[in-house]
Amino acid sequence: LNLQECVAPASLALDAFAQPDTLAELATNDFEASVFERHPDLGALREAMHDAGASTARLSGSGAALFGLFNDRTAADRARGALSASWTDVRFVVTETMTSQPEPIPTFTSS
Repeated sequence: LNLQECVAPASLALDAFAQPDTLAELATNDFEASVFERHPDLGALREAMHDAGASTARLSGSGAALFGLFNDRTAADRARGALSASWTDVRFVVTETMTSQPEPIPTFTSS
C-alpha cells in the first residue's frame, strides 16, 4: 500500500484483503520503477504473472521476491505450472493468506 497517498481508513485497507480486485488496485511498490529499469527480466516476469492470471503482481518490500495474487488455489497452481515451464531458473511457490492468527501459547505460568 502506498501510505503517502492512502487517505482511506486502515479498516478499509484491511477489508481489501477479502476482495482481490480491490486489493490489486491498492497494491503499489515505489521501488518497482527503479528495480525494473535495472532488471528488466523482473518486469517481464511480473507481466508473465499477470498473463498467467494474477490479479496483481508486485515486488515484495525492497525486491527480495515477486508475488502474485490469484482468485483461488486452482488458478495459482495452474499459473505455477505455466510459469515454471517458461521460467525454468525461477522457483514458484503457491501459498495461502491466513484468515486468522493463532493465539499465543503461554510459555510460563506465574505463581
